[in-house]
Amino acid sequence: MSRSLANFDLLGRREQVRQVVALLGRGCVAFYPRLADLTGSVTTALFLSQCLYWTRCYGRRYPERDGWFWKTHTDWQRETGLTRREQDTARRNLRALGLLQEKLVGMPAKCCFRVTLDTLGQALRGTTANGLGRCFDDRELTRCVGQPVIYWRKLHDLTRSVTAALYLSRAFFWYRLALQVQTGEDGWFHRPIF
Repeated sequence: MSRSLANFDLLGRREQVRQVVALLGRGCVAFYPRLADLTGSVTTALFLSQCLYWTRCYGRRYPERDGWFWKTHTDWQRETGLTRREQDTARRNLRALGLLQEKLVGMPAKCCFRVTLDTLGQALRGTTANGLGRCFDDRELTRCVGQPVIYWRKLHDLTRSVTAALYLSRAFFWYRLALQVQTGEDGWFHRPIF
């Protein structure tokens, strides 16, 4: 294949990637693999990752709420793809680990959630040194839980599986990177299985 034809093909694949990103939209969750190690469950880690997002958002906007936010089962399913049963199991697991607090507020009652940041920080660091604190700092979060993996919610609709959607989200990331770096391997990438 001539060099100009190869460049045209590369540009075509990059355009396809841009189109896929446009189709996927903004509906993604920052999933932290280290939380799966901590909780022993991918679905629980996905739920906790999204809880961290909302805890941080509300903590920044409404510091007087002390990290509390509310969501319905429908909200959680729309954001993560988790079924009500998966949500209930994740919540039960997180409460048992001391990582999630819940309370009912108002009439009609709304279920409010808060990540126990000190407990999470202690579990991640293995010490009692300040946990994650109440600063909601991006660098501190990354230092404690590592770099997130982008989980595209629409891929869950396609696969009907959190694990498959995570795997496909990650593969798409590496494919995009391979096209950007121009490894000379036509978008192929090599990653260890674990």
